[in-house]
Amino acid sequence: MNNRIKIMGIVVLSTLVFSQCASSSKKNNEDGWTEATGVGAIQEGRIGKAKDDALLDAKQTAVKQVLGSSVKGAAAVKDGVLESSSIKSRTEGFIEKFEILEQKAVSAYEYQVRIRAKVNQAELEKVMEEAIASAGRPKMMLIIEETGNPQKMNPPVSQVEFEAIFVGKGFPFVDKGTVEKIISQNQSKIRSALKGDKNMLQSLGVDAGAEVILFGTTSISKTAIDSLEGMENMKTYHATTSLRAIDVNTGDILSSAQNTGSTPHINANTGIQVAIKKASEKVADAMIPVIIKKWDPNKTQSIRLLVTGLDFQGTTNLVDKILQLRGVDAVNHKGTQGAASILQVEFHGSSFNLVTRILEIPEYKSTKVGDVKPGSAHLSFR
Repeated sequence: MNNRIKIMGIVVLSTLVFSQCASSSKKNNEDGWTEATGVGAIQEGRIGKAKDDALLDAKQTAVKQVLGSSVKGAAAVKDGVLESSSIKSRTEGFIEKFEILEQKAVSAYEYQVRIRAKVNQAELEKVMEEAIASAGRPKMMLIIEETGNPQKMNPPVSQVEFEAIFVGKGFPFVDKGTVEKIISQNQSKIRSALKGDKNMLQSLGVDAGAEVILFGTTSISKTAIDSLEGMENMKTYHATTSLRAIDVNTGDILSSAQNTGSTPHINANTGIQVAIKKASEKVADAMIPVIIKKWDPNKTQSIRLLVTGLDFQGTTNLVDKILQLRGVDAVNHKGTQGAASILQVEFHGSSFNLVTRILEIPEYKSTKVGDVKPGSAHLSFR
């Protein structure tokens, strides 16, 4: 029953989620055409930049409107909120064609662009189906040490195998370039992490923007098969893998497993790869159901929100607005120094979800977003 409730919470009627967006549309036909208005902030008289921002905002709004009325009547959401990164990062790919109907500065601080756009519904539906598949799955980072493999592969064979398995089950992973950079700059931290230092693991995960960090080791060994005639060159290759999953926010161990894969083979490289694949599949099969069961993307978290660019009254107004957001239990103002304030927000969801909801408040729509990591975020107000 709990799983059923979670699934119902993840996939909701888009007409409810996007009712506000849909109501602002002047035209939203079944063929993917819609009209939408976007807003851009005018800073230091830079009209061109404001116009570009308003056009992009209009395109994103157009995509959301078509999504709300056309994609099988449902959308991929987490706790009622669209996976906005799926939309924002691929907006241009969803828009087949558009025309600007009206554009003007409505004040000294705001520029508006109204467009008519045709949205590629098939591509949008594909992305939303992918989002549904990964809904409720934490963003992962993997650190694994492989020993005994004569071929020093980069990345290790174990890493490739585990990433393929977890991605196939709908788990998103941190950008590989980000991970490679963190690993190259934090060798001492990684050595400590592999020895079980949870503080170091959490630190690495936060730096990478991961919600769960997988860490462990794979050791390779071989035994000769010399008891049978004609099998003198055949060896049995063994891979023993141990892996843990750590919640980056809390440091809790969500799951752990260890297993061995073995295979006889005349070719060392092939034998090692097959053995690693067998061990990885056994470990992943044991861990994935436990991670899914224990991971709750909407659990209450204490999120540290750094706010810059607002005076005391502006910060007080922001606190009042945040308190009205769905999922917020409390906001504690931890102090102000100049134009910087620290807010501690008790929230049912991740820091990424919290920032998304704050940006949906009309007066904060053009807020600049700094670092957003598990348990913390930085918002700069102009």
